[in-house]
Amino acid sequence: FLFGFGAFFGPIIVAQTVLLSGGINLAYWVVAIILVPVIIWVLRVPSPTPKKQDEDTKLLRGEIILIVLVSLFFFLHVGAELSFGDWIYTYSVSLGLANVTTAAYLTSGFWGSITLGRLIGIPFTARIRPRTMLLSSLVGALVSVGIILIWSDSSIALWVGTIGTGLSMASLFPSTITFAGRRLNITGRITGWFFIGVGAGSMVFPWMIGQVFETVGPQSMMVIIIIGIVLALAVLAALIRFKVPGRDIRTAG
Repeated sequence: FLFGFGAFFGPIIVAQTVLLSGGINLAYWVVAIILVPVIIWVLRVPSPTPKKQDEDTKLLRGEIILIVLVSLFFFLHVGAELSFGDWIYTYSVSLGLANVTTAAYLTSGFWGSITLGRLIGIPFTARIRPRTMLLSSLVGALVSVGIILIWSDSSIALWVGTIGTGLSMASLFPSTITFAGRRLNITGRITGWFFIGVGAGSMVFPWMIGQVFETVGPQSMMVIIIIGIVLALAVLAALIRFKVPGRDIRTAG
């Protein structure tokens, strides 16, 4: 939620400083000044004592497969989410659906909808199974991105699809953590593999869009994101069906 909160206000700060100063430099100074009290507070907080964890337990073959699947799932949906947030500005400006200021607000709208979706989703996580949250989120994101692609010349469809994509993707990351926790004993080493998937998706998907954006066209961005979401649905189906033999952690999510 707080990640989305910051991502929501970041583009707004950029848009306002561009309007006031006519350039981007002031935005960096504003963000730097905001960070100063945070840095001072962090420096005053004592480091926690590391907790000893028994991570030497040998993983079963099924657990290794499950870790790979979850990491792949992170790779796909985080890559799709960050690609949308990173490229929606350029997409809207390239198609003439927004000027630079409106495009910044559009980016804020995406991250703001993620923030709102995570806030709304907090009470639901105690009542809805993680796999149900994941499935509904991916389907909602697929429909929302499809709206943008089908009505590619409509600024209204762009806004509706952007807000819908943000709301739909809001619960993917936390629900994936919860889902994995119901299938595995999560350790620091396992979490590290998950975040390798997160980092790889954050790098590969935006890079792929950058390679084809100008040569193929802006619509290629939405096509790549849709492909990522469809593949994520396939991996989720495999995760739901997969069971680790010989080690029952909790009731499957």
